Amino acid sequence: MRKDWTGEQNWVTFLILFVLLLILTGFTYPKEVRMIPFVVGFPTLFLLLILWVGGFSPGFKRWVDYALGEGQEKKEGPEKSKKGTEFTEWKPVMIIMGWVLLFFFFVFLFGFALVSPVFMVCFLIRKAEMRWHTAILYAIVAVGCIYALMEGIIKTDLWCGAIPEVIPGWLGGAIIPPL
Repeated sequence: MRKDWTGEQNWVTFLILFVLLLILTGFTYPKEVRMIPFVVGFPTLFLLLILWVGGFSPGFKRWVDYALGEGQEKKEGPEKSKKGTEFTEWKPVMIIMGWVLLFFFFVFLFGFALVSPVFMVCFLIRKAEMRWHTAILYAIVAVGCIYALMEGIIKTDLWCGAIPEVIPGWLGGAIIPPL
């Protein structure tokens, strides 16, 4: 079954053209900063193309949803209020926002190297209900990939924290930018 062209398709098409423009502009940047538009642009373009194709082919969209694990959820549909309109339950949204804000606050204080694996393990154990050894493994792999990308490929130092310097270059001693 083929769907007709919708406003969503217009928007996704505009975003695809915009990201293509950013990627093409990235080729004109000096070699030292050329990596950033590509690291962000190509994955974004890939995901936008999936959205664009999914807008025309509901079968493809269902397949992608199932492959990402979203097709295995209950098929009850969204909750309805008394007036019959859809609404969002705010408690889980606020909890996740709290995790994110606390993560940013602790990264500011203690740095990325210490806070990221600790927060990731705590989040995976508490919210994803993983066993502790599996959560530690995932945290090591994820933080290792981030470090390999940021410091190894892009050559950017990660924030080491605003507390007084404890371990040079890893924990504390960062200069707080003026606000």
